[in-house]
Amino acid sequence: MKILFLALGVLAAQPVLAADAAAPLSAGSDWTGFHAGIQVGRMDNALAFRGRTFLSGGTDTWGLHAGYAHDFGPHVLGAEADLNRFRGGNADLLRIKGKAGVDLGRFQPYLVMGLSRLSGDGLTETAPVFGAGGDWTVTDRLTVGIEYTYQEFDDVLEDETGVAGYDLEMELAHLRASWRF
Repeated sequence: MKILFLALGVLAAQPVLAADAAAPLSAGSDWTGFHAGIQVGRMDNALAFRGRTFLSGGTDTWGLHAGYAHDFGPHVLGAEADLNRFRGGNADLLRIKGKAGVDLGRFQPYLVMGLSRLSGDGLTETAPVFGAGGDWTVTDRLTVGIEYTYQEFDDVLEDETGVAGYDLEMELAHLRASWRF
């Protein structure tokens, strides 16, 4: 997953870095406002029982996101909600995230922290989510970015089976496109 995330970052940065060489970063950039968009990526997961992994795999994901950011000069703070679907499954992953970033002109690296809720097939679980990402402005309204997040759901099957100790770890890497309002 880490190699995939690194490769996605390098590929996504190439056109932006080339454009930055021709046009210097704007010191007057403003990340304030609402945004909404789509994301596609990869999810890797591992199901463990009392620390021993016995089932792992991955699948493609896609989803929608919407949020608000406020530019405080060198720092950008915001909130975002996203909804993700998984190929080959009947589960949804809803996440509410706070974002803290740095305004570097056309580029904004950020950290995320929040809550995620996994639901589907009679399963409903909640866990914290942590991650990092970066957004690049393509035009005044369009941004593209990458984001990596991690969430670990503890005792996921306890309500369904009555047995505690099943933990589900999920890593997601997304390519994102957003329209800023």
